[in-house]
Amino acid sequence: KPWIYNKQKWRLAPVFAGKKGMQYFYFQHTAFLNNFIGRMDADSEKPTYKYVHIMNTHNPMVVDINCNYVGRVQPMTRETLTYQARCTMDTLAALLDRMKQLGVYDNTLIIIHGDHGGWVGNHHQKTIIHFGDGSEAPDWLASLASPMLAIKLPDAKGDLQISPKLASLADLPDTISDIMGWGGHFGHHSLLQPDDGVVRTRQFRFYGWRKNEWSRKYASPMQEFLITGSHYDTEWKAGKIYFPPEE
Repeated sequence: KPWIYNKQKWRLAPVFAGKKGMQYFYFQHTAFLNNFIGRMDADSEKPTYKYVHIMNTHNPMVVDINCNYVGRVQPMTRETLTYQARCTMDTLAALLDRMKQLGVYDNTLIIIHGDHGGWVGNHHQKTIIHFGDGSEAPDWLASLASPMLAIKLPDAKGDLQISPKLASLADLPDTISDIMGWGGHFGHHSLLQPDDGVVRTRQFRFYGWRKNEWSRKYASPMQEFLITGSHYDTEWKAGKIYFPPEE
């Protein structure tokens, strides 16, 4: 855990911000993006790598359909999440427009992805998911396993399209290596490669966050699911359960 969370240094920000600090994450990160967009320049002749981590779509939901602060934290519903996600995408679209103005959009590899999906129920889920102990999972679990993933290849033209490929965030290293011609392999699939006709089995691992993770050396038990085909339409098979070592 210390390697993943950088020895929990990230938790100081919400501590200093107070109990209501997260209400303003959307606005803080939107202000950062807008400042980033306004200050962008393209004066380097060398290839440039940029990684930007934002929390605009993260809980809590605090904006209305016009991206204005509603004055309080709202319940997370499909409606409130859609508002906040759309407002975030509008800002990201401004970033892409600025890249076009600078003449770097066309020859840039752009990957936009979330770390997980939203904590809301799906509108087209067809299966009931069960944990390894037989208990029924909440209806938002498949949504949580639906992080956004959008890839714009260098020199690609036209509008973004929805791909029918069964993808995983774990495919990103192999996909980037394939795009860049590095020849490296990371044990998953490059999304550039054509499907071989075999329906993929993907893994999704879930653990319940307890809001006191920084006080423990290990996370809570992690349930693995094996999903063959669409994670909306096919059965999730409970796999291994990863327990923390005894302390």
